[in-house]
Amino acid sequence: MNGPRGASQILSSVATIHRSVAPAVVSHYNATPVIDIFGSVEGADLGHVAAQIEKIVASASKDLPKGSRIAVRGQVQTMKASFNGLLIGLVAAIVLVYILIVVNFQSLLDSFIIITALPGALAGIVWMLFLTHTTVSVPALTGAIMCMGSPPPTAYWSSALRASAWTPATALSKQPCKLDSRACGRFS
Repeated sequence: MNGPRGASQILSSVATIHRSVAPAVVSHYNATPVIDIFGSVEGADLGHVAAQIEKIVASASKDLPKGSRIAVRGQVQTMKASFNGLLIGLVAAIVLVYILIVVNFQSLLDSFIIITALPGALAGIVWMLFLTHTTVSVPALTGAIMCMGSPPPTAYWSSALRASAWTPATALSKQPCKLDSRACGRFS
């Protein structure tokens, strides 16, 4: 090592050298050193594997030294964030559908009665997922959100049919617009 005037210096006068054991790769997450353990899922759904990993993490967290923590990241973190967002979307869809029905029918009670069909629809979704051995997933939750939009049109048509004294015989007639001219003018 050369000094400021080009003269050689001994390394021991500027540094201390000793042998030690250290990891070959040092990873950081948010500027904090971490130890990464990688795994992949094959032949099982991510939610089931995540539940098993959470049990292992909970039991291992008890023996950690102070200042250390265990966190599950990766696809599990993305899955949980997606499910939380979709569940918030489901609740928002129910609220918006209720508001839409209130505006259409101009009645809080009628709208509440119509919206009470939604738990039955959600129970049907859960039942079909169970019968088909399908796990709760992003497409399943998206379908549940879409299902929440079905009560307003159904409620509108059922109230229009009640108001027009609809019968099966009139449905088979050639002149359906004579029943409810409002509906025919609006949708023709």
